Parts: sequence; C-alpha cells; structure tokens
Amino acid sequence: MNTYRTRLLFLAFLALSLSPTMHAAPVTWYLNGVTFSDGSRAVGSFVYDTVTGLYTSIDITTTPGTASTAATALVTGNHYTVQSPIARPAVVVFWTTPNPVTGLSGMLQWGFLGTLSTGGGTIPLDLGSYQGVCLNATCQYATAESIISVTAGSVTAAAAFGPRTWYLDNVLFDDGGQATGSFVYDSVSNTYSNVDITVTPGTTFTSSYHYGVPGAAPAPSGFANTVRAFASLPARTGDRYFNGNFLSALTNDGGIVGFNPLAQEASCDSADCTVNGVSSKRFIILGNVTTIRPAGYTKVLSQIVDGGGWQTTLTITNRSKYAQAYTVTFWQDNGTPWSIPGIGSSTTISVPGNGAKFLISSGSSSGLAEGWAKVEGYEDYSAMAVYMVHGDQQDQQASVIGDSTYNTSFSMPFDESSGALVGLALTNPSSTQAQTALIVAYDETGKVIVNDSSIVLQPLQHLAFVLDQQFPSVANKRGRIRVFGLPAGNIQLPFLGLNGMGVRNLPDGSFTNLQVTYE
Repeated sequence: MNTYRTRLLFLAFLALSLSPTMHAAPVTWYLNGVTFSDGSRAVGSFVYDTVTGLYTSIDITTTPGTASTAATALVTGNHYTVQSPIARPAVVVFWTTPNPVTGLSGMLQWGFLGTLSTGGGTIPLDLGSYQGVCLNATCQYATAESIISVTAGSVTAAAAFGPRTWYLDNVLFDDGGQATGSFVYDSVSNTYSNVDITVTPGTTFTSSYHYGVPGAAPAPSGFANTVRAFASLPARTGDRYFNGNFLSALTNDGGIVGFNPLAQEASCDSADCTVNGVSSKRFIILGNVTTIRPAGYTKVLSQIVDGGGWQTTLTITNRSKYAQAYTVTFWQDNGTPWSIPGIGSSTTISVPGNGAKFLISSGSSSGLAEGWAKVEGYEDYSAMAVYMVHGDQQDQQASVIGDSTYNTSFSMPFDESSGALVGLALTNPSSTQAQTALIVAYDETGKVIVNDSSIVLQPLQHLAFVLDQQFPSVANKRGRIRVFGLPAGNIQLPFLGLNGMGVRNLPDGSFTNLQVTYE
C-alpha cells in the first residue's frame, strides 16, 4: 500500500481514538492586572479543575514593590508553584516551592468574587487577598508585618468548550508542495475565522500562496468538516482556493482530525470561484489538523539588522526527518511589515528533513535598519540569526536564538564594568495586545536598583536601547535584569508575553550576545 495512504489511514484512526468522550473540567486561568498595596504585581497562571477542585500547573510570580531596596525574598518577588492543603472557605492558598534548607518562605492567599467555572470569563479578586511571609514551617498564616494586600486585579479564562485553534500538521500535496498554518473554528456557530494558511510551491502551482480569509461565515450547513479559504474576497479569476475536507467534523472538544482524499488546492476559474480546479488543482495526500498547540510553534528573533555595514543571516533547521514548511515574517520597530533587502517581508520555505535553509539579507538598507522576525512551523525546529558588521580591520558578529512565545518573564545578566555597554532589545509578538515592560534590575548583592514600567510596546512593536541610557543607575554596575510583560488594559487570550535579547559591547568595538532565560 502507498506509504502516504497508510499514514493517512493511521492518522484517521488516531483522530478517532483521541476524540473526547466526555468534557474535561480543567481550565487555565490567567492573572489580569493584579497589583498589591506596595506597588508590586502578580503575573502568571494556574489550572483549576471544577470536578476535583484542585489547582495545578501553578506558575505565579510576584514582582518587587516600587519602593523595594532590600534583598529579601518577599520584597524582591516570589514564585508560587504549590497549592496548600489548607482548606478555608472560598479562598485558595498558594505556597512557594519549599526550600530544602529553610522550608516554605511565602504564601499567597486569594479569594474570588465569583465561581471559577468551565465557562471561563473574568472573575475579580477579593480585596481581602494578600501575600506574605510564612509565620512558621507549616505556613498556615503569614506574619502580620509582612502582609501585602491585593488592591486590584482579576483572573481570566477562555471557555473550556469555546472556539478552538486548529493547527495544520505534516500537510503534503501530491505535487510535492506543503501547507502550514492555523485557523479558528467554532462548532456552535459553525464559523471559521483567523485563517492563516500558507502553501509552498510544487509542480502544479509553482509559487507560494497565502490564505487569510475564510469562505462564507457562518459556513454553509454541513461544512463543519471543511475549511474553505481564499487570499481575498470576492474571489477573482486567477485566484486560488484552499478546500480542506476532513475525515470527520471539527468540534469544540478539539482533538486530531485527518484530511480526506478530496482535500485540495484549486485554481479559481470564474469570477466568484464557483468554477474551480479546471485549469489546475492538487490534492492533499498526507496530513491532519490538531488543537494540540505544538511546543515552539512560533519562534521570535528579537533583533534583526540590515544596512549601515550590517547584515543578517537567518538559519532555520528542521530537526524532524520529514520535509516541513516554515513561514518567516519581518517587522519594523513600529510594528509594520519590514521588507528586508534580499529576503522580503514574508516568505514560506520548505526545509528537507534534517536539513537547513539560510536566508541572507543583502545589507543594502539605507542606513541602519532594525526590527525583529517571527518564524512559524509545526514540527521540531530551531531558528537562529547571526548579525555581522563589517569593520575597518575585522568583521564582528553575534547571534540571536529564536525563542518561543507564551512567556511570563525573562532574565539575563548584565555587566557594564570596565567601560562596557549592554544593549537590550524587546519585542511584543502579539498582533492585538499592547504590553507594558516592567523592568527590574538587581546589583550583585541582589539589591533592586531599577523598578520601571515606563516602556509600553504596542502590538508587534520592537525597541532596542543601551541599558544605562534608559536606566542611568545601572552604569558601571553588574547584576541581573528581569523583564515582565504586563497586558496594557484587559488581558487578551492567548497572552504571548514579551521576548528579548541582550548584547554586551566592549570599548574596542567587539560584542557578544548575553544568555536570556525565560521564566
């Protein structure tokens, strides 16, 4: 039997075996605008199960208060990861991870002005909520002098059974082309939205094509098993049409669903594309869609430069054994598309299994131009950009690694001693959510020397600056920088957080990138 057909049948079986037979109860709740009486913030998320009443996947970080200067556990922030077994009416108690030497150090006691349910929504926090230092080893209560009260905030979740994002996985056409991307489908309203599908060239269609518009919304009755997409509407003769038929109907329960043999991309042979596939068409012979978001589906490279003697080489490495399609887009500082010389503003490439592709800017921008890049792809891959400047005596270069989104915060060391300067680049990868960058700097002793929330990045914006020019108190010092992405206004889900990278420049003109750790 044909290998592709065999794998397609396997995927169909897998889709059926993974289809939910009952509604699961766990829902992820995200903190939204949580502030305390000392000016500190709380960011992160937790999962709550309405059936068991258990809190899991707890990842809540509190930041230093605005007047914090001492190097103590509470004022410099805590990380809460454990649900306390303490049972109190209408509240939950979170603990920090126990220290093997000192035991528990911090507690976070929260009450909610509403019920956490599978319907999601936004639930305000009771203003009697607080964080504090544990009174004793059992940490049932906080010491009175350590209590810091919640002054504002809520938690927000998407409905457990609302519209789902479906990701294309291993989609291959019979002419060698591939398809990658995602779309949103709501089985309640039978509506497709947020279509973002790109196809690569093959022998039938020799150019790539991007689909960003769904067909009629809501879709015609019976089209829960077909995603129909166009580049624009109304369709015109000469356009192309993506007709993704599935082996079974998509539901808001999610899962994995294979494409059936009728799924195809076709030419539009009439003004409204009702006549299609006459001049050209190709069929999907392998692939499925899944609501399981791939780890590292999106990677952000937070500093790309071109011109003024600078040049960037972006490398995408496919770590799977099958050929995969990846879409790369470039953005300017102001969040608008950047047509970087030699590459363009957007490109979709096919990378052979275990292979790599190199995208090289020409270095011909008028003056120094900078921005950032986003790479999207399903299978396991890595992305790296090496930027180089041509010097009078020798060239200098450094690199930036493609980092995943959905980050609460990140940190990096800094060292501005002996005349060195540190640069920091920040990226907001969200196309809809403005973010405030809360930047906290600690010196070598752990003392807070910067606690600033003046930088606001609008959707898709990028900002690069020299650290001591933005924050003079770090000049000639060494220590650690932490950056928290805070939603400006109400949180929008999914919340992507901020990405960033750092570089250290020596007086002789040499430089190196600094390690960024996401938290």
